[in-house]
Amino acid sequence: MTTTAIETSKYELIVAGARKEIEERGIVGLRVQEVARQANCSVSLIYRHFTSRDGLLAHVLTEDYARNIRRWAEFTSGIESGTGPVDYDEIIDQLPMPQSAFMRKMRWSRVQTLAASVDNAPLRERLSELAREFQATSARLIRAIARRNEVTIDFDIPSFTQLTMSFAFMLIHNEMLAPDDQMDDAAMRAFYRDLISRYLS
Repeated sequence: MTTTAIETSKYELIVAGARKEIEERGIVGLRVQEVARQANCSVSLIYRHFTSRDGLLAHVLTEDYARNIRRWAEFTSGIESGTGPVDYDEIIDQLPMPQSAFMRKMRWSRVQTLAASVDNAPLRERLSELAREFQATSARLIRAIARRNEVTIDFDIPSFTQLTMSFAFMLIHNEMLAPDDQMDDAAMRAFYRDLISRYLS
């Protein structure tokens, strides 16, 4: 095994150990010494990769964010390279839904991550980078939809993308309501369709 392969393997073990610590003890309870024990490495090696405990947290807590933004970017590239009118259901299928167990877990994970970022500068900086990336990708998507649907954009794109970024948090508030008052997937899809058709058709 090459030195690079060994380093990569150790890096992955560190990340896996940190993820396990967070799952078992929460964000506040993460112990770098325990992560090092699980990864069979020194604490200094962890700090060489991640600089600090905060840096390690910043990486692990934003993995899902980064993965979803990559998926969003791939989807956007597909819309940009396509021709003809865009099927709105294709867009809506990519958006968060209230009854998705996966999305529900992710929403609450984001709340915890945002709370942790208050006292974690590396985490806050990484979240800021990802937010800018998401906003830029969403702006690309809007322009691609408008081009393919031959629509003139007469609204502020940054404001519209900020609105779309708020959907995940809107659904957290939705979960706080009484069950009979909560939006279900059908209502959410209808909301998305109405929003898109008002601005991009």
